[in-house]
Amino acid sequence: MKKKLKIYIETSTISHLDAPDRPDWMAETRKLWKSVVMGKYHVVIGETVLAEIERCHEPKRTFMLDRIAEVEYEPVDVTSEAKRLAGEYISMGGLPKKCGDDAMHIALATLTNCDAIVSWNFSHIVNLKAMTVVNAANVMNRKNRKPHTAPFVMLLKMFGSVMKISPGPAFGSTAYAKQAGKITMPAINAANRSRHITVTDSPVSE
Repeated sequence: MKKKLKIYIETSTISHLDAPDRPDWMAETRKLWKSVVMGKYHVVIGETVLAEIERCHEPKRTFMLDRIAEVEYEPVDVTSEAKRLAGEYISMGGLPKKCGDDAMHIALATLTNCDAIVSWNFSHIVNLKAMTVVNAANVMNRKNRKPHTAPFVMLLKMFGSVMKISPGPAFGSTAYAKQAGKITMPAINAANRSRHITVTDSPVSE
């Protein structure tokens, strides 16, 4: 039997199942959700997702809980290890301090070895800066399953099925340094120095 892709469903995805202000995103999300309900994926939903839904106003709150009830999923609790890893993402500059929940989503996906995060959060999750720092933090914390690659891939747009992108070049490589640039490398180096690891401060030339 073919192994199912393991996906972490972040709160914004469930929210966009009812998003009349973004009919295009809502349509794409509903297409994917049909596949989720049919059991085509191994679904992971974190404690943070449920906590965020609980803070929603009615009738949105009940709508989202009802959608989750349609799905067979693996629940994941917030642990001290997840808190520490989420804190690393923030302290290294990958996400703003105010975005603890977003960092926790990524940490839970990492620690449960998810293949992908399903998210419409382009501000703090699906963006280059965040995932560059996440990749670096995960490498240093040895949470990746393959040497020097991100432990999961991102979903940038959904068309009823999972669209995967490359997890990116190897951390510390020429291609990685060019991609990361000067935006995130100082933050990465600050964390590296505390671990006595040396990484170049600027993109590497070929």
